[in-house]
Amino acid sequence: VADATAYLDDAEGPYVVKADGLAAGKGVLVTPDRVAAQGWARLCIEGHFGDAGATV
Repeated sequence: VADATAYLDDAEGPYVVKADGLAAGKGVLVTPDRVAAQGWARLCIEGHFGDAGATV
């Protein structure tokens, strides 16, 4: 999670965060908001989408 958050800290929006796997069409977020992107990355990595979010 820390690596994803740090990466997004250095990136300019808009942000696209996607779970790298099958997530029933629900594993992607497009947003201009860095904090929202970081939160979405956290959800993915912490298993909200099962194994699909192991990599974002």
